[in-house]
Amino acid sequence: MLDLARTLGINEADMVHIRRGSLLHDIGKIGILDAILHKPGPHSDKEWRIMRRHSEHAVKLLAPFDFLQPALDIPYCHHERWDGTGYPRGLKGEQIPLAARAFAAVDIRDVLSHDRPYRKAWPEERVRTHITALAGTHLDPDIVAILYPTLGCDGNPSRIIPSHRDSDLGQRPDPEGTCYRESVHAMCGRTRGEPGG
Repeated sequence: MLDLARTLGINEADMVHIRRGSLLHDIGKIGILDAILHKPGPHSDKEWRIMRRHSEHAVKLLAPFDFLQPALDIPYCHHERWDGTGYPRGLKGEQIPLAARAFAAVDIRDVLSHDRPYRKAWPEERVRTHITALAGTHLDPDIVAILYPTLGCDGNPSRIIPSHRDSDLGQRPDPEGTCYRESVHAMCGRTRGEPGG
């Protein structure tokens, strides 16, 4: 995520906020009942309405801390969609903060590239095809266009973003020294259903 943020021209001084927002992106899920959060099957419409409140819960949890306020764009807005059909506010296009638009692409890639209790990881080519198909609807097409070139990797997702089970929270070169790794799932798990859940 940090390499993508740099490519997008985000100031180095703001990288701490990007990192914090990435790490805390799903912190609001602690306000969701475990019965819904860990449900083994599909969610009902009512359960999805409850689940979608996690973005608002994140703001309530983080906003009281002055040093975290600049990081709120990602936890609050990473489920907004380029076409305006996302949540919690239905923002559209460039109304969505840049950091949240960038994180959404990275998050979807990470979710689909790793095994989940409810499905196996997708092959990299399928992930890339899916993300490309989301350009202009779910994702900012300009970010999709630079996502893979910015990563500059062979497509091995574990070399770019480790799963939430990886305890290495630091940003370090991979063994070949070609990519940087960062954990964006250190705080929370994922939701079943839609990619980027």
